[in-house]
Amino acid sequence: MKKRICALLLAAVLVYMPYALAAAILTPLNHPAAQGTAWAAYEQEAAAQTPGAQRVRVLEHSDEALLWRLRLIGSAREEIIFSSFDLRADESGQDVMAALREAAARGVRVRVLVDGMNARLNLQGSAALQELAAAENVEVRLYNPVDLLRPGEINYRMHDKYILVDGSLCLLGGRNTNDRFLSRTGQTENDDRDVLVYAPQPDEHCAVRQLENYFATIWSLEETRPVTGGDSGGTALLERYAALRSGWPEAFEPVDWSGATTPVDGVTLLHNPVGAENKTPELWDALVHLMGQGGDVLVQTPYLICSSAMYDDLRALGGGRELAFVTNSVEGGANLFGCADYLGQKEKILGCGVEVYETLCGHSLHTKAVLVGDRLSVIGSFNMDMRSAYLDTELMLVIDSPEINAQLRGVIADYQASSRLVRPDGTQTEGTAYVDVPLPAGKRALYGVLRYLVRPIRHLL
Repeated sequence: MKKRICALLLAAVLVYMPYALAAAILTPLNHPAAQGTAWAAYEQEAAAQTPGAQRVRVLEHSDEALLWRLRLIGSAREEIIFSSFDLRADESGQDVMAALREAAARGVRVRVLVDGMNARLNLQGSAALQELAAAENVEVRLYNPVDLLRPGEINYRMHDKYILVDGSLCLLGGRNTNDRFLSRTGQTENDDRDVLVYAPQPDEHCAVRQLENYFATIWSLEETRPVTGGDSGGTALLERYAALRSGWPEAFEPVDWSGATTPVDGVTLLHNPVGAENKTPELWDALVHLMGQGGDVLVQTPYLICSSAMYDDLRALGGGRELAFVTNSVEGGANLFGCADYLGQKEKILGCGVEVYETLCGHSLHTKAVLVGDRLSVIGSFNMDMRSAYLDTELMLVIDSPEINAQLRGVIADYQASSRLVRPDGTQTEGTAYVDVPLPAGKRALYGVLRYLVRPIRHLL
């Protein structure tokens, strides 16, 4: 009897696996066309904003990113909304969870939203998450948790990373909440960027209000499921918070938010549709409209993985203005599949009339930014790839400010100096700070194989 049960289970697995694999790969193949909703919303919201009513601070370094997260959470008096694609119970992840736990203990309402796939991979059985979820004043939910009965939905992920505090402050960008992106010492694997937004007198058109409305929509989705905490008597996070406060007092000093930020002419939210489904590429469509506004365009992105429609858009843009991308070199990039695809698609990318700065700066570049002319700067979670365009939830903030634009161009210029510039005609030059690092033979061989293996799954990268 036992052998028969084992045989039936094995047969079920053998039948299920090809079905699940086919569903996971084939379901996201459909790429619907954009309807223009994000662009229409941007035009309406941007036109309604009052210059100087919003203020921003750009966070470039991993230690200041953790510092300002703790300051932001520590300043809360009424409500904190925390959303992360990849929250982990490592050092920095527990630092943030400890701060959220302490805020709840002093009466602040805390709502936490984490992507369901990464929660399964990195938070399964986490005592820290269980303590946080069980605490009074805390609600934790997962976006689209893994459901083996619905393998076709496994690739629809929530890629958002933001914090909202008391209806007047938000922090949004590309950093996940773990040691690869945040650190008390600044020693991390990835370079990234966030933007802190302060609205002293928030109105319905400010970015903080837009982000609150976005959160309310995604929080109430059927595919967003609650997490039930365990023993509510846990105190490990509170003890960690006390030690953190004692050891890093700078992170808990009162903040003059106006003094810490710069006034700008506008901050507007762009986002993708939120459902766990094939998405119309609304955010990509809005970025294309912005890049077509005039002036040169400089894009910083970890990856360049485009569909045929995205290539068409880049070709149209590249023909009429200077369009340059700053991305990881294959020697220094951390994403093997993204680097392999870049090697296979490099001629197509250059054929769009764009320049590519292949960066080799000692870290893997995870930063996402689009600079248009000398005024507009777009910062957030959107990678220049098909996953961000068609599968994941994504957020970007459009900042209207010559000062912020100039600041970012100065930062990106350092990456350009550490890059190999490849032009549309295939010629290349090396930046003044570029240090050549030969691609190891083993890695070169691996890329040579992967560039062909990834072709059937490019739309999932």
